[in-house]
Amino acid sequence: MTESKLSHETVKNYIKAYWNWRSSDYGRFRGYGSEEERTAWEKTLMAVFGEERLDILDIGTGTGYIAVILAQMGHNVTGVDISEQMLEMAKKRAKELSLKIKFELCDAENLHFEDESFDAVICRYVLWTLPNPRRAIGEWVRVVKPRGKIVVIDGKWFDRSVSSRLRRVVGRLGILIYEKRNPWRYRYRKEVSVKLPFRSGVEQEDVVELFKDFGLSKIIAQDLAEVKAAQRKNMPLLYKIAWNYPIFMVKGEKWGDML
Repeated sequence: MTESKLSHETVKNYIKAYWNWRSSDYGRFRGYGSEEERTAWEKTLMAVFGEERLDILDIGTGTGYIAVILAQMGHNVTGVDISEQMLEMAKKRAKELSLKIKFELCDAENLHFEDESFDAVICRYVLWTLPNPRRAIGEWVRVVKPRGKIVVIDGKWFDRSVSSRLRRVVGRLGILIYEKRNPWRYRYRKEVSVKLPFRSGVEQEDVVELFKDFGLSKIIAQDLAEVKAAQRKNMPLLYKIAWNYPIFMVKGEKWGDML
């Protein structure tokens, strides 16, 4: 893939426009949001954050899925996203559930919060869409209090293997059959994708190394097999084949005056 000449600002504006466009149907067709999946996420998050009431920042909150679960667990949650329309969906969802969650328009790589504002930062499926993931993680570390947690949930979506290529073909076929939509419209333009270091997803080892670079301690990486099984349970058959990749969580702690 050739180097793109698009500016950083142009790439960010494209990403914002893309997710504004995707907001109305995001996740509707792939079996997401079942009670089994919600229970699996709650169990996973409880093991990370415990029962103490925390101030948690949810980066790239999207429609507010993780923010809602954390709020229902009793935490004070602020969700941020670059997409205004995604935030509107999140606000609507929180209102319907009578949850008090702050949702704010914000760039994951340039947070407008003061240093050490939160007990924890969490992001789910965000690193792949960031032009500068290293800068983003630096910002997340900055806004977390000493001994606060940074939690990244992600996966490696595709690689150059034959099985990965086949899964991608099956996924596109599923979009055509189940959603009756053009699957090629749901990809970033090539000149934008080339600007994203983790455009095909990220390996958990890469996240661990980034955490180490920022001096985080008590770093633990784990597969989220239980969450994955719950997600796939209600997916149509072709999606079960296509979205059969590992997802993982990496968590680390900030210690002292690190920045």
